[in-house]
Amino acid sequence: MVRPRTKAGTKLRRLRLEERMWSHEELARRAAVSAQTTRKAERGERVSELSQARIAKALSVSVAELFGNGSREIELLAGAPL
Repeated sequence: MVRPRTKAGTKLRRLRLEERMWSHEELARRAAVSAQTTRKAERGERVSELSQARIAKALSVSVAELFGNGSREIELLAGAPL
């Protein structure tokens, strides 16, 4: 069964594929997460807050902007700029 994409998943796919033309593997490399994690995030499945922060940082957006949640502390843990 194919799950419908979430709003965050749709935005993640647009940023990854249409704006940057990155594969899941390229995003994973830049975010220091697995390609499986990027796929899960795109499908709207649960991924850790740290993975969310790393993915957002790799795409140069905030966690809140990409996933609609997140805290400043998690972004700081992932090394997001102040």
